[in-house]
Formats: sequence, structure tokens, C-alpha cells
Amino acid sequence: MLEVRDTEVVGLHGWIVVDGRVLHDQSWFGDAFETQVGDAWPPDLTPVRLPGVTLTLVSEWANINYSHLLFDAIPRLDLFERSGYSIDKVDTILCPTPIHGIPRWTQLGLDPSRIVYADPKVTYETETLLAPNFPGARFVLSSWAAGFLRDRLSVPAEGQHRRLYIPRTTTRLLTNEADVWAILEAHGFETVDPGTSPRDARAAFAAADLVVGAHGAGFVDTVFCPVGTPILEFIPTDHPFPFYFSSAVACGLRHHYLVGESESHRPPGEIQSSLANFHVETELLKRAIQRLIYITDTGESPRSSRVRSL
Repeated sequence: MLEVRDTEVVGLHGWIVVDGRVLHDQSWFGDAFETQVGDAWPPDLTPVRLPGVTLTLVSEWANINYSHLLFDAIPRLDLFERSGYSIDKVDTILCPTPIHGIPRWTQLGLDPSRIVYADPKVTYETETLLAPNFPGARFVLSSWAAGFLRDRLSVPAEGQHRRLYIPRTTTRLLTNEADVWAILEAHGFETVDPGTSPRDARAAFAAADLVVGAHGAGFVDTVFCPVGTPILEFIPTDHPFPFYFSSAVACGLRHHYLVGESESHRPPGEIQSSLANFHVETELLKRAIQRLIYITDTGESPRSSRVRSL
């Protein structure tokens, strides 16, 4: 936890500036902030004064991406509470702007009358700022953060023994999704898209026996699956990040993955999201589904497996 006076919190990403210097420990970029942010600093910002004590829970991309909200922003509240500070002594709580379908900050016990949502055109000038560090490491959900999410945001299961498929609908699309869905539908799967579902997707994941889908923000709600649930993640060769392996380990899930070839590849070391579409091998998928259904029936499985080895 950082406590500092007379500082700024900048724009949607909540970059903290003290005496003209960005505090890297509060940022997703860490020590690489200067080289990776470059000229992305927001222009023409309007200063807004926040008197008294301000707690910031803002984090990069948490205003537009569900995974960054749950991995990077909400666990900061746990760090704040563990630090010994009292939320009753905070005048303003600076939060990422709401996203459709996400758990609201009020579900975490925050007073809505004290919440201010980060604005892309505003730099907030704070009198006293409380700022939790970035929670853990990039691309990784820590076990303590997973426990906080499951404890504070879990909902009752809706049904039981459900087999869920998480589709991709924006970028990194499955080019052979029709073939993939035909295989899954034949084995009793249903589609759940947390970003567009009119119902609370957490309730579906809480009832899941098996989850399959492509790497993406829709996978975040697997943190609400029962302990031991097998999940099968389609990982594009141009986007091999360990978000959901780490969250599966942190939540006690059984992680399996199937690598799919991307249509194009970025330069080595690129950390931004890939936009390239990809495909998975349907014959291998058939074998994987049969194996995972067997696992759900018998309970047999190592914690993580590379389905390609079947």
C-alpha cells in the first residue's frame, strides 16, 4: 500500500504521478512502463480536485476488459483491507468505469455515493491518495486474489452438471468454429458468453462440470467453477499467455489446453493482444472431449495437461 499527499491519478488507466514521475509499482507495466507506454500518454487532460482521502482501484484496461478488471483491479481492494486501513475513513473511491455484465463495485460493499469513475479526459488531483500496488505479476492470478474473488463475488449455482462453451465474438476468432461447435453440441454443451448474456454468467460457471473455450476475457468466470472442474483452453500460437493456467491453479481447477495455429504472428516479445484468427484440429478435439468427459465421470486427471499428448 502506498500513502502519498498531493499527487495525480491520470485518465482511464489510473497512472499515479508524483512530482512528474510515474510510480511504476502501481502499474501493470511495472519497470517497463517508460519503454512500453511510449507516446500513449492521454492528451488535453482536465484537472479535477478530490479533497480528503482517495482510494484508487483503477488499473490498465480494467474499464474495457473483464479479465483485467478481475485480475488487476478488484484484488487491490483486498490489499487495501489487509493493510489495516478503514474504508470508512475514505472520502472518494476511484474505480474503473462499469462494464456490461460485470460485478458492480457495490457488490463488494463499497458506498456508491463515494465512488468516482475514472475518466479518459481527467487527471484527478488528490489531497491524500491510498494506492494498493499491482496485485501480483502480469498474466498471473495469485492464489490470495483468487480466494478474494471467490469469497466476495461467488453466486449460487444455476443448475448442475453443465458443460459450457465460451465463444470468441470479437478478435482472435476460431476460423472453424462451426466444426468445433458441432462436436461440442453433440456432447451436450451449451454456449455461455459472459459479455452478452442477459443472465449472470457466474451462476452458470458455478454449476459447471466441464468448460471449453478459446483464450480470452470470457474465460475469467472460470474462477467461480467448483474446485476440481476440468477446463480446456484453446490457445492460439500468436497469443500464448498463461492467464487461465494461473487462475486454474489458484482456484484448484484441472487445466488442459489445445494449441491452435494462428493465421499470422507478431514480432517476438510483443505483449499486446493478438488480433489473428486461428483454428483447432477437430480430430484432436474429439479425442480431447471424450477424455475430459471421462475425467468428469471418474475424477481422474493431473492438474494440467497438454491435450496434444493424448
